[in-house]
Amino acid sequence: DLRPGTSRGASSLTPNPSPGGRGERCVPARRAGSWVGAGGEGGGATHDHGTQAAVDQPLLDAVQKAFAECGAFQCGFCTPGFVLMSRQLLDENPAPSEDEIRRFLSGNLCRCAAYPEIIRAVQLAARMRAGEA
Repeated sequence: DLRPGTSRGASSLTPNPSPGGRGERCVPARRAGSWVGAGGEGGGATHDHGTQAAVDQPLLDAVQKAFAECGAFQCGFCTPGFVLMSRQLLDENPAPSEDEIRRFLSGNLCRCAAYPEIIRAVQLAARMRAGEA
């Protein structure tokens, strides 16, 4: 379903409606878990982590870097959900314990069993955000 405001897995887009009241059309970006808005005069969109045109940023944030460095993915299917949940966790709790990480991410499933790497990635991302890594 590519209707505006619909969820695509763990990633969602809230389009800014055009002046005529019509919402934007959502089209897939060439990055996993990312969607960009297209169409509509005066368009623009707010991506799931709340920054304007976030999918256009060429640099990875601390969570993405940590996931890559720790190999916290195998097939990549669950990665967008884990990345988004990890960002939210670290926004709410900048220095979570291993148990807090496990509890917070418990709703996301990884069929490849990359959980130890995911935990290490969240811990590394916390240290990166704190300037310790």
